[in-house]
This record gives sequence, C-alpha cells and structure tokens, in this order.
Amino acid sequence: LPDGYVPLKLPSNNYHFFFLDFYESSPLDSISRRRIRQYVQYVESEEWEANTNTPFPTILMIFSSSILQKVLTGYVYRTVNRSESLLEHLTFMATTMEKLRATKDSKEPIWQKITSDGVSDDETIHFL
Repeated sequence: LPDGYVPLKLPSNNYHFFFLDFYESSPLDSISRRRIRQYVQYVESEEWEANTNTPFPTILMIFSSSILQKVLTGYVYRTVNRSESLLEHLTFMATTMEKLRATKDSKEPIWQKITSDGVSDDETIHFL
C-alpha cells in the first residue's frame, strides 16, 4: 500500500486523487524500484478505474535526498517511457523533503513531473 492516500476536493467539487510515497533508502535498494513497478502493474491492470470510475491517482514521490530523487526519477522515466499508454494513465510527481520544508520561503516549483521528455518543473499543482 502507498504511504498515504489523499483525495483533494477542488473548487469545482470534483476530486483529484493522490498516492503518496516516501523514499528514504539507498538508490540501489530494490524495494524502491519494486514499488515503482507495482504502480505500473496496477495501472496496467485497470483495476482502479474499473472499481472507482475515476482516473488513476497521481503518484507523489517524496525523497530523503536529491541524489535518491535523481536516481529513482531516472528509473521511473525509463520504466514508464516504454509505453505511450502508460503515460496517458500514470503521472509521477517528485520532490525532496528539503524542498517541502522550504515551501514557506520559496516561490520555486516544489514538484517535478516525470514525462516522456524527462523531468520538468510543474507549476500546475501549486495547491499541494
């Protein structure tokens, strides 16, 4: 199971759903990579959509260090980039604990979206 599940009610009375995961291990740790593969398998099974009639939640990845973030976002990119249909149904957003702690004092984007082009700063989810 994810470390957290966040249903966020939007002003339009619709909801946006998020799975939240913390990554604190070594970049070489197979548990972190297995977790990412589990999300890919889950979205490919289409169970979420069939059971909830909602799009698959955005996956928020919070890393203990920028090095761990760099290594595992690269792994996510390589994993999801193998299929165009995965990118239509699966969104990974990444940040570090340091960036989250500094959010009060910073105007910089907090989250980076992993796309078919790589990793980019995403300013569309400032509400998080």
